Amino acid sequence: MKWLVGFHRILCHRRKYVELTIRILTIAPVFVAVMNNCVDSQRVNDDVQAIQERFAQANIKIPWDGTIHHFTLPSNIPTDWIMRYRESGTWRLTDDAKAILDEANPSRYPFCLVYVPAPLYATNNVPNNEIAGSAVAKYGFTNSVDAVYLGNMFISSDSTISVYVPAHELCHILGVSNHVFEPWNLMYGNRVPNTKGVTGPKRLTSEQIKTMRESLP
Repeated sequence: MKWLVGFHRILCHRRKYVELTIRILTIAPVFVAVMNNCVDSQRVNDDVQAIQERFAQANIKIPWDGTIHHFTLPSNIPTDWIMRYRESGTWRLTDDAKAILDEANPSRYPFCLVYVPAPLYATNNVPNNEIAGSAVAKYGFTNSVDAVYLGNMFISSDSTISVYVPAHELCHILGVSNHVFEPWNLMYGNRVPNTKGVTGPKRLTSEQIKTMRESLP
């Protein structure tokens, strides 16, 4: 065995080795709420797994205990409710959206996936204007009245949307504000196929990773 040790020492002497230690960050546990049983547990499991896989490339751990909170749409809210409107240069949550979040996340968990029946509308409920998901992100909702709702993510129950939508919305929550034009990137704004796996598509750039890591304590 002596020659093996000696060979190792020669390699170490001739080459420069750099040891990189990247701290793994863990966010607060994700809370999951489902309105009117619009999605099943398998859909939620797949989505959360996709979040965990995508964020592994940023060395960010996403805990979830498997709990799903079921709630119903408040009776005074129409089924074609909209999520937000523009006021004084910032986004504001509609009263309907706030009432839904009060039911979905009454304990005010800092990160909450809220699955709602399709179609999900952002700013108006005209046909063909539905969205796959939307985040109540700090950079977009700056009015103090909406501050208690930051960290919530509306996700449509539409079965045709990508498994990456919740991961995409969580990136928004962690400060990544811009969409990109590269389909391989997680922040691409259009719908993409249901492809999973850390070595697959939907990657993050170093700048996106830096932004998210710096948003965490």
